[in-house]
Amino acid sequence: QSMTMKIPGVGVKTVTLNTDVIQEKSQASRALYEHAAALGEAFAPYAKVCAAAMIPNVSFQYNSEVRSTSAQALAPIFEAACAYATASSVGGKPVPPDMRRMPQQLFSSVCNTVVKQLAEERAEPETMLALADALSDVTCAAYSCLSGGEAGANAPRLTESEGRQLVQSLAGLAAECLERRRQLYEGMAGAQDEDERFEYQEALDTECELLTPLVDSIGYTLKSAGPKFARTFDAVVGPAFSSMLEGGDDTRARFAAVCLFDDCVEHCGPEAAAKHAPSLLRGVLPGIDDSRNGGDTELKQAAVYGVAQIARHAPHVLAPVAGDVLGVLCGIVQRGANDEDEVSLVENAVSCLGSMVVFKGSRFAAAAGGSLAQVKELVLDSLPIKEDETE
Repeated sequence: QSMTMKIPGVGVKTVTLNTDVIQEKSQASRALYEHAAALGEAFAPYAKVCAAAMIPNVSFQYNSEVRSTSAQALAPIFEAACAYATASSVGGKPVPPDMRRMPQQLFSSVCNTVVKQLAEERAEPETMLALADALSDVTCAAYSCLSGGEAGANAPRLTESEGRQLVQSLAGLAAECLERRRQLYEGMAGAQDEDERFEYQEALDTECELLTPLVDSIGYTLKSAGPKFARTFDAVVGPAFSSMLEGGDDTRARFAAVCLFDDCVEHCGPEAAAKHAPSLLRGVLPGIDDSRNGGDTELKQAAVYGVAQIARHAPHVLAPVAGDVLGVLCGIVQRGANDEDEVSLVENAVSCLGSMVVFKGSRFAAAAGGSLAQVKELVLDSLPIKEDETE
């Protein structure tokens, strides 16, 4: 078993250990992962003791595989606790109050442990990715707990201070990732042959795999906090990502920025929506323009979703360009989905058109002019939306 570690007085060295104990730690973590994932809420009675065993191993300095498997195991363990806590009953019996509180008891400790170790894994990209994926799954499970009623009242939440600290760490790691991608793009531009370009593209793909869960974790934290996140967005997220909203060769950076600004306008309250919708508009206009979005379907979909959020939460910002935007959205719906990847794009466009000119409270019927009847017919003919549950 090999690892890279800092040895006092020596520096960074790769050290190899081969012990049965280390191997057993990793195998035990994998076994817990499989059991928790397979059993779901039925695993919850064991979640607390298993999490207590896994958390110290996330920072186990002698073996990266132990760190990876322990972090990965924490995700389904936490998900099991959340599923149990939010159930109306389990096995015909009410959920005990202490089990309702378990996700909250685990959440902060799991997040803090994983994000702290993430910063220590720069020399171990695969381990870093495993930890980032685990944190994304944990923050997603916490957000999913916000279902209202008694279960929602016990949903795991970070304090504003904890949330800001978590997001600051994640934003910093994302910035490092994006800087590495910028350097890779520069290197690829000077590549001498296809083999060299292929190597650069593989490295870019690896960085993209890391960027996605980092940004997702920020997004889930934002959505869980709601309007309380507005100050953190102003102080941390907005400054870190606003410059990436438009232009540039890295469509993955633009996609990340648009997604986070989408979430802010949708979830952080009317004041935050009014404040940040103009910046989001700067990102969504090139995002829905095929001559400026690099052919990135996910960026285009996020941009369409952003238009919908501006229309719903800050319509005055969209008013000056509403007519042009309606034309682009109609074109997306009329062309339809050429493959599975475009289904959600088309459905988002249908929903956005509905918000703008069809549904109750829509404010842009006048922007459709003489085409209003055709736009309404286009929306109604495209219903029901099947793939996107939130829309």
